[in-house]
Amino acid sequence: MTRYCIRNEWTPNPDVSISLKTGQVFTKATEVKDVIRRFAIQEGFQLNKLKNDKSRYTVTCLNEDCDWRLHASTLTDGVTFLIRSITGNHSLCQRQPVNREANSKWIAAAFGAMILSNPSIDAIVIKNELRNKFGVQASSQSIYRAKKWVLKNLRADHIEAYTMI
Repeated sequence: MTRYCIRNEWTPNPDVSISLKTGQVFTKATEVKDVIRRFAIQEGFQLNKLKNDKSRYTVTCLNEDCDWRLHASTLTDGVTFLIRSITGNHSLCQRQPVNREANSKWIAAAFGAMILSNPSIDAIVIKNELRNKFGVQASSQSIYRAKKWVLKNLRADHIEAYTMI
């Protein structure tokens, strides 16, 4: 089992795009959920979460005409997730510019380095980068929340490091 997990552990493609297939292994629940969210943003569709608990994760495309479905669940260790099945495809789906999967937490993760390198960066610059890089439109409020979260964590790290002196 361990050999199978090591051979089939999920890794991003060399061009940083995401490909999902049956049998891929993830080290924990948060990782599988994050990767599937990034895949949905990459492909331009929204997720409908059918089952979302600590031992299983089943999602479909929010578009009712689409038959895409993914199911992942834990292995016997109760921590490692395995993609059990992926059915359908997004041939009927059209890319949606507004995607609720691209929330402020995801924006903070995607553009954290940019915000840290230039804390006074304007929200419109991030908005344009989101549209150009991912084909996603986000609200200004989401961008401001993401920027606030990144800068707050930067200050928290700075304060923590200063107290260690």
